[in-house]
Amino acid sequence: MGLARWQFERAQEAGMIPARDHSRGWLPEQVEQVRGLVAGIVQRFGAERPVGLHKCASRLAARLDRPVEADDVAALVQAGHLTAVEVFKGYDLYAPAQVDALPPKLVTEVVDARLGWENASMPVQELAQELGWSRDELNAVLAERGVRAGQDWRIANEVAERLRADIALRERVHADRPMAVVAAGLLLERVLNVEDGRRHVEAAVTLGLLTTGPAPAMHGRRRHSFTGPHYRTGDVEALAERLRTDTALRERVRAEQTITADAAASLLENLLDVQGARRHFDLAVKAKLIGAVDSHEKQVGREKWITIPLYRTGDVESLAENSVWHLVREIGPGQRSPLWDLVTERPPERATLLRRWLRDLGDAHGVEVWGWYRPGAKAWEIDWERTPESALTRDQVMASLISRPELTPHRKSITIGSAAGAAVNFARAMLEQGVAVILDTETVSLGGAVCEIAVIDACTGRTLLDTLVNPGVPIEAGAYAVHGITDSEVTAPGVPTWPIVYKRLLRATAGKIVLAYNASYDRNVITFDCERHGMRRSRLANTEHWADVMVPRSEHAYSRRLLRNGGGHRALGDVQQTRQHLLRMTAP
Repeated sequence: MGLARWQFERAQEAGMIPARDHSRGWLPEQVEQVRGLVAGIVQRFGAERPVGLHKCASRLAARLDRPVEADDVAALVQAGHLTAVEVFKGYDLYAPAQVDALPPKLVTEVVDARLGWENASMPVQELAQELGWSRDELNAVLAERGVRAGQDWRIANEVAERLRADIALRERVHADRPMAVVAAGLLLERVLNVEDGRRHVEAAVTLGLLTTGPAPAMHGRRRHSFTGPHYRTGDVEALAERLRTDTALRERVRAEQTITADAAASLLENLLDVQGARRHFDLAVKAKLIGAVDSHEKQVGREKWITIPLYRTGDVESLAENSVWHLVREIGPGQRSPLWDLVTERPPERATLLRRWLRDLGDAHGVEVWGWYRPGAKAWEIDWERTPESALTRDQVMASLISRPELTPHRKSITIGSAAGAAVNFARAMLEQGVAVILDTETVSLGGAVCEIAVIDACTGRTLLDTLVNPGVPIEAGAYAVHGITDSEVTAPGVPTWPIVYKRLLRATAGKIVLAYNASYDRNVITFDCERHGMRRSRLANTEHWADVMVPRSEHAYSRRLLRNGGGHRALGDVQQTRQHLLRMTAP
């Protein structure tokens, strides 16, 4: 029909195109009706698609051979010479025919006015850079003088010249400029030739020699870089000059600086010519010969912060004059510090309080109570011996803990009951007389038929069963590489088959709990061999007769992974190694 897609869509939006009479499009008679509307559509919406300011400027520049820019077109729009016919993503679009109809004289006047203003002005950002100011500082000065930036954020040349010539104004802007604490410290380091300028700044603030000022007005992502205290540049420069000329004031500021315990110990070592002053300094703090005047937070992990106490330099130097430090000089490394005699109040450590409580709890109930400290979790785990004779319950342990006020600050770091404690009780119970046996199998493949089996008494270690088994199938190379048992060994004369071995196995395990290292594997292969030989009612297929040793042993060792047995991969050696693990697990 001779219409561009955009013209057709605009006509649809304006209601000029009839609705489709068929789901897949317009019927032939409707198409003929639309053909009659083409001239009206072109007349209303134009022959060319509407364009934005930049394309309008390019169109006018090509027609008039003048440097027309988008700002010139915007000025024509503002004066009412152009009207938007469409909006696309928030931008006004204009009809090319309307742009072409603009009088050349009108466009030339607008372009000449802009060029004249550009010749008589300069950009605000350029002026700010020339004066050494930030844009916010320049905007504040302009607002103070009632001057507003003109078109394209430009300033008249005469205004710029007055600002250049006003030396007092430039000095005032410089003096009022906010300075971060780090920059202030660097300035003092440069003027005073010191290495701890930031601490000088903080000490000056403490003494009231310097006051904080407003932070700079920053926007967007940069605003996070300007947190913290700020000071007037003029105040910092004046402070630097005072400290440079006034020795007594400089000494006051130095004495007011705060330092960490490590820095205090280093200072004492330099003043007194002693080594290892940190332990003596810590005792001086406990003896209240010196106290922290401030602190700061330090991140020592992804989510952990610690509080670092800070001490006055002057207090540390005064501490060095205490007569007790002459005794410190006379002792050698590792000897008892004389400052211990001055520590009158020594709060008991958490470990001491816990062990005292555990001892009292065990004595009160006649059971053995254990406590483990886990450095990674920074917590204590509490557990106790569980026997038929002991009646100590979790509720009783919690009640006892609550009744000890000295443990209140540490209550959150105490866990009652633990996997390691359960492993201890498990091992002790399994090693009782007549309770359990320990079993291990070697197989022809992973999960395959049994080719060797051994059983020992868990309490005494006596061997109840140790025999090769004729599996009736070849041993795979991978299995041979693990246990070293060959086909010739298991097929030798006199080696029993599984049905014979199983009867002996039932006698050895009768009435006992069967322990194994990774018990599910041994139970499965025994069940598999029974089914393979038609023995479908196997008592050892029931999980109630089995108990695993691998998981409790790993929990007892606080291992994040399951630990290997390490018995050499022969049945008798493995069961003996498993028993050794149980014996070690009986110790808390």
